[in-house]
Amino acid sequence: MYFYRHCSSGAPQLSNYYTNEILSASQARIKFALPDSNKALRVVKIKVPIGTPYIEGEAASQINNPNPEVFGTYATGGGKKFYFLYEPALQFLQISHTQYAWSNK
Repeated sequence: MYFYRHCSSGAPQLSNYYTNEILSASQARIKFALPDSNKALRVVKIKVPIGTPYIEGEAASQINNPNPEVFGTYATGGGKKFYFLYEPALQFLQISHTQYAWSNK
């Protein structure tokens, strides 16, 4: 199974949170309610062994987050997310990472 992580250039490439779709940076920031510091200009692709346990859910809106300086009004959520139960999922095989040049607007 292949999954993707949308992150900023300096962010760790592996995490516990992934998605099954590649989006533009602006769409990833909206659908996954990413913090303002995450510009989502990089997409990391990983291969997860079949049978690996995970929790599937939807990214919650962060518009009414009590820390408005962390999330912008764009962070509506609604995108499909997968949370892998291992800390921090380092057993996954990273296939690639791509730096995209699209705009964040």
